[in-house]
Amino acid sequence: MMNLSISVASEVGLHMKGINQIAKSLMRIEKNQTELEMIKVIRCSSKVLTCNIGDLMDLSILQTKRIKPRLGPCNIKDICLEVIQMMGIIANMKQVEIYFYLGKNLPETVITDSNRIQQMILNLIGNAIDRSNKGSVRLRVVYHRRLQQLKVEVHDNQKLMG
Repeated sequence: MMNLSISVASEVGLHMKGINQIAKSLMRIEKNQTELEMIKVIRCSSKVLTCNIGDLMDLSILQTKRIKPRLGPCNIKDICLEVIQMMGIIANMKQVEIYFYLGKNLPETVITDSNRIQQMILNLIGNAIDRSNKGSVRLRVVYHRRLQQLKVEVHDNQKLMG
């Protein structure tokens, strides 16, 4: 059963990547502002779904106790900006503004699993946007050098989420 879950998730993931590539190609064709916004939503949604499919695959692997983090240099600022760009379209549709704060002592790169960090931030911001109707979502990322610990917080209309 586990191999079937991984196989199906992998197949769906390939189709989502295809949808994202088609939407990316459509961005190059002349269109009006409404069509452009719709294509951006398609791209954003396909990226989010691709991450969710990755989560399902990881859960299946975790249940078989074979998951291993993929550690490597990771630029947290770039990841945050990419997530904000992806979720910004949905936030704009809900009249929610996203604010972003990086601590001054955050290193340019940290050694971590960049996919896990991106999924975590994406899930936190996505949940905050889902819970908000108008207002704002704030992403705050700080690094505690002494503890070598990254802290990610997401607030929606004064509520702490992470």
